[in-house]
Amino acid sequence: MLYFGFTHCPDICPDEMEKMAEVKDALVAKAKSDSIVDDPARDGVKEVAEYIKEFHPEMIGLTGTWRP
Repeated sequence: MLYFGFTHCPDICPDEMEKMAEVKDALVAKAKSDSIVDDPARDGVKEVAEYIKEFHPEMIGLTGTWRP
């Protein structure tokens, strides 16, 4: 499973992350769930790691550097 979002999303993102955590639990070892944030200006490695762990300890959060 792959989810694109950002940590500064107060409305829909937390709801969707909760759904991802529920699906991860339901599928256990059959699925790997990753989240890719698309706001690298505000979402560094530390922010993404802290945000992702609020939803599921086995989820992986990815970020990067924006290049035009």
